[in-house]
Amino acid sequence: DEGIDIYVSAAAISDFAPERHEGKIPSGSPLTVRLNPLPKVIDEVAAACSPVTVAFKLGWDEEERARAMLEGGVRMVVVNAPPAMGATEGSFRIMTAGGTRDVAGSKEEVARAIWSGLL
Repeated sequence: DEGIDIYVSAAAISDFAPERHEGKIPSGSPLTVRLNPLPKVIDEVAAACSPVTVAFKLGWDEEERARAMLEGGVRMVVVNAPPAMGATEGSFRIMTAGGTRDVAGSKEEVARAIWSGLL
């Protein structure tokens, strides 16, 4: 087992899961769904094998959380706004302990900027 050198957490991993319900749920009536928090996959990966970790946060208002992630050992946090989702181009903020860099362009250009920031 050679382990993991770099973990890029680019997927939108759900923070919540619906509470299990025993039996059939009757149709035709209002339904309340209770959501329970899930463990943070990025924290579990970091604890298990300590790779260089790149996290993504959606929304410019997530910068405070991004800084906390950097202080917690994440090497890089890429912050993007909802309009970048599904688009071929967008604006991104790449944050590291060494500073912040704004990058705009195609997702391939942004990927190159992320990779060069890891080297």
